[in-house]
Amino acid sequence: MKRVDPAVQQAIAWQLELEARQQAAHEHAPLQAWLARDPRHRQVWQRLQAVDQRFHSLPAAAGRALQRPGKRAGKPLLLALALGLAVLLGQHIYDPFAPPEQRASYQLASAEQRTLHLADQTQLQLDAQTRLDLHYSARQRQLRLHSGQIAISTGHDSTRPFLVETPNARLRALGTRFTVSHLDGVTVLAVQQSAVAVSQGEDGAETIVPAGQQLRIAAQIGQPQPAAVGADAWTRGMTVAEQRPLGSLVAELARHYRGQLSLDPRVAELQVNGSFSLRDPQQTLLALQAVLPIRVEAPQAGHLQILPAQP
Repeated sequence: MKRVDPAVQQAIAWQLELEARQQAAHEHAPLQAWLARDPRHRQVWQRLQAVDQRFHSLPAAAGRALQRPGKRAGKPLLLALALGLAVLLGQHIYDPFAPPEQRASYQLASAEQRTLHLADQTQLQLDAQTRLDLHYSARQRQLRLHSGQIAISTGHDSTRPFLVETPNARLRALGTRFTVSHLDGVTVLAVQQSAVAVSQGEDGAETIVPAGQQLRIAAQIGQPQPAAVGADAWTRGMTVAEQRPLGSLVAELARHYRGQLSLDPRVAELQVNGSFSLRDPQQTLLALQAVLPIRVEAPQAGHLQILPAQP
């Protein structure tokens, strides 16, 4: 049997004291001070009151079994109910105070995107070729991004931190909207709203990245820089290039193409500018063919080659 949360035990004790005094919660100053001390206290208290209301809404026959006609339940009975509730809380039979544990893993294929709506009102957008583990517990909300990229709009929950871990960084959301990618061994964070705290290694020192900034994390944490234009454009099926090497753009297009893209190294460093569709990589490459010294060939179905314009 797991140990009952101390906040639950304290809330039950307050409930017993109110019953003994026949006093309303808002009239009891020590209880109000306890509620104000920690958001978790108020959350537990509110849920306990919901449970208490269920007891008081029992059918008449059940109510008569719990208390004598014309009298309030005595302290021994309330104590028994409280202890019974605590036992149920200690087991996994019924726990109205702790959110249910949630675990899931996702692995998206090429050209696949997915949007997840979680119980805490968090919204996740997963890009193509993303591998992600999700673990929600009573104490924290945690994502493990192995590869790919995600866009996150966090739901409010003051009692459980929202964490994102990648192979080389730990991110703690500060009530926010942001994107995270982990590609080719590098994590890139871009914050659209509020801020994200970033740490690495054992010392736990955090770098705060505010809205409008991005951070590149490899072997070490870099310095926040202005976010790249269109850092979250992929969530709308687009990508933005600003003096971007063609090789980098083709690598992104390849994640959204159901076939195979191959690029001749001789054109990989050509610079690209503009905004392009990720939903139809073939049309994007044909449009680039009109403005860059490249040619696009299809040696077989589903396979596109990007070559120099001149053989």
